[in-house]
Amino acid sequence: MLREKLYAITMPLDEFMYLHITDFLYTLEGPLSFTMNAVIYALIKEEHHDIWLEKDHKFITSFNEIFEIPLSTRLKFLNLHGFSFFSETCSRKLRNAVAHQDFNIESDGSIHYKDTTKTLSEIDRINKRMNGIVEIFMYDIIGEV
Repeated sequence: MLREKLYAITMPLDEFMYLHITDFLYTLEGPLSFTMNAVIYALIKEEHHDIWLEKDHKFITSFNEIFEIPLSTRLKFLNLHGFSFFSETCSRKLRNAVAHQDFNIESDGSIHYKDTTKTLSEIDRINKRMNGIVEIFMYDIIGEV
């Protein structure tokens, strides 16, 4: 609903890209990260898989500890256990560029970071996919439990 309302607003494309990358970072760091952590915790508890917390030199034993694990480690763990769609959706390079404000947005709405360029429609597709994953896991699966 909010997305449709935003599309109805007339604004310069570069400003519109700022909204898209804000949505990207919020979703990745918030609901999608929580969803990944829930899947990781389920794998730890139900299937007895282990994930290492490097800074404490121990295996994870609680849900809250998962939040301390770097995104790259969580994505590798999920890949290893059949959840590669998380890493296919989450561009760590884009995440780091946005989080550290290491990007340029052009007047046509495209974003340039590292050696990559993405258009508004590409970022919008990424956002829709991330939100879709969150919706499936958080509402369809967990909501039915």
